[in-house]
Amino acid sequence: MTSILRTVDDIRTQLTRKEDEILQVQRRIDDCEKEMKADKVPWEIRIQHLGLLQEEKNHLRQQQTALLRERMFLSILLRCSCLI
Repeated sequence: MTSILRTVDDIRTQLTRKEDEILQVQRRIDDCEKEMKADKVPWEIRIQHLGLLQEEKNHLRQQQTALLRERMFLSILLRCSCLI
């Protein structure tokens, strides 16, 4: 049971890091968009550049979702082991 608790704590730490990464990418998206608007970059080019950053953000969100599922599974496992 101790190893499960330690794993849950590790996942919690990973989730915090992942959220920080997502926020950093969002800041990059916002900064890039402001910069390109100020430079009057055509919309089509902006979409291409922002699309790449959005893909990175989506990938991080998928990783975050996987961690959340793993944490939920471990929490259920922990509850079940307490019932035994």
